[in-house]
Amino acid sequence: MQMKNGLQAIGAIQNQLLKDQTGNNSTGTERLCKCEGCGQDIKIMRLPILGGSRKGEVDEFRSSCMCTDKALAEEVIRDREMKKHTRAIEMFERFSLIPPELQTATFESYIPKNKEMDYVMRLTKRYVEVFDKAKPMNLLIYGSYGVGKSHLCVALQKELMKKGITCIFVFLPDLLDMFTDTYNKNSEMTEGEIMKALKSVDLLVIDDVAAEGTLSQFALRKQASIVNGRQGSHTIFTSNFGPDQLFDLLGERIFSRMLNKDSEVCAVDGENDRLQKFKKPAGDGHEKDHEN
Repeated sequence: MQMKNGLQAIGAIQNQLLKDQTGNNSTGTERLCKCEGCGQDIKIMRLPILGGSRKGEVDEFRSSCMCTDKALAEEVIRDREMKKHTRAIEMFERFSLIPPELQTATFESYIPKNKEMDYVMRLTKRYVEVFDKAKPMNLLIYGSYGVGKSHLCVALQKELMKKGITCIFVFLPDLLDMFTDTYNKNSEMTEGEIMKALKSVDLLVIDDVAAEGTLSQFALRKQASIVNGRQGSHTIFTSNFGPDQLFDLLGERIFSRMLNKDSEVCAVDGENDRLQKFKKPAGDGHEKDHEN
């Protein structure tokens, strides 16, 4: 009751101030106009200012419209997208194990040397375009050393992270070393933390499957745990071995969980880019010396 009386008193003061200011005791202090932006009706009210240096003056106050709501909504969306992108970068940087030479890898810096390499580049770009968390698809990219398999996977993940997709890239031999390091009491991360990140990330790239040192019983158990946890999620595998060889090396249990009906297998071949700088240019005279 007291609150109601208080509101009535404030209303009376406003009307009196408006009357004193305008000389008009009418209640016609509202009007409608259309917002030029959204076309919505806006209520404009002429009310007295109750305090401050402008006390007693009459000013116009406008109700909000869809433009205001839209601007607020867009700001919320931008803020959410920025947080998703920041989280994606933080997760990538904390858990990824990328060789130094791949740190700056992008699609722009990849130069295909043949049709196969060009096809794999277009495939990985397309993977970015159609990526959908609700429709997981695995990839196996295999081929000889130094043809850009890992390069394209790092480039792919960088593009996805721009969309707020969380990604982790792990060079398998280094990952297994990291697991071993967790048994040290001074380790910065536990095995449980690493496994949780690998199993929950939106896209995991496991680089160099079946590489030397990754086929011990310990290594195979860890790989089995990871691929089991990745069921229903996006995972990309790279290897120097094809499907038939991987089946023999890893066993049916692991291989069948790596590749399923939603998987794509892609072969890429070409000259080893890592060895290009060591090759002798043609006609440099060394061949003749050797023949002599």
